[in-house]
Amino acid sequence: MYDDSSRPPIGSSKLLLVFLVAIIVVMVGTIVLNGGLSTPEPEVESSNNSSVEVEAPTVQYKMVGNNSYGTVTKISGCGNPSANIKVALIVGVDQKQKSANAVIPTLQNEDMLNYCYDIYIINTTSLSKTNGDANNESNLTENEMSESLASEFAVPDIINNNYNFTVDIHSTNDSNSYVFVPSENTYTSKIVAESISNSTNVGQYTPDKHAYTEAISEQIIKYEIPSIVYVTKEYYAGNTSSEISSVIHALDNFDFVQLFSPSANVSEAESSNVSSSNNVENNTVIVSSNSSGNKEVN
Repeated sequence: MYDDSSRPPIGSSKLLLVFLVAIIVVMVGTIVLNGGLSTPEPEVESSNNSSVEVEAPTVQYKMVGNNSYGTVTKISGCGNPSANIKVALIVGVDQKQKSANAVIPTLQNEDMLNYCYDIYIINTTSLSKTNGDANNESNLTENEMSESLASEFAVPDIINNNYNFTVDIHSTNDSNSYVFVPSENTYTSKIVAESISNSTNVGQYTPDKHAYTEAISEQIIKYEIPSIVYVTKEYYAGNTSSEISSVIHALDNFDFVQLFSPSANVSEAESSNVSSSNNVENNTVIVSSNSSGNKEVN
């Protein structure tokens, strides 16, 4: 038998130390089993805030139509989507190059515009190597294919949506840009073209040949929607164009509301009647308005 009477008893301080160590071990084990520390509050709030700030874009893309010649796409809601005045722009007709034009990025880069702008993009299939070569399947040139696409899909959609104004935009290799009105039967178009010429460096010039307007702008004008053609040397300017921007602002600052008002219609009609009575050889001018309030001279 052994005699343990010589061993000193365990003191209370040592017992307390062992007890504290045991508590710490239990706490650490609990944290580990629960997957560690929870995510701090500030990070969760930051994640929630970022999701709240994301808003649905107001600009919308829509396929208007397509066939073997190509496609017509519509970008809606540029500028001020809630505006009562709506302007349609047409790009891609008779364009030999397939590179991106400067019209779309220039318009989308504009801030604080007064009116709403929609863009109709005409894209033809690339089956012919040059503009003069006929398409192998349709026997049409790319110019004719683009005009057909615009006439079949863009023009009816513009008429059905009853825009207040339209601009058919083309490129040119000339050193000068210009606007022109393809028809004599449009009072508003002439006034807007003159306003653009007076407020920008873009002049007025009507080319001898502009057959493409017969299927596009002239058809739109027949439905009393004013339309002009804008031919620009900066169509392929890269990203954005200062000239195209100036034309957009000239349109945006034009007072369509005042021009389409009933008082303006009466004033123009009275002026036309006076002019007709003074010269019997002149054709009678009748000012009419369509359902959108657009005014034209027939």
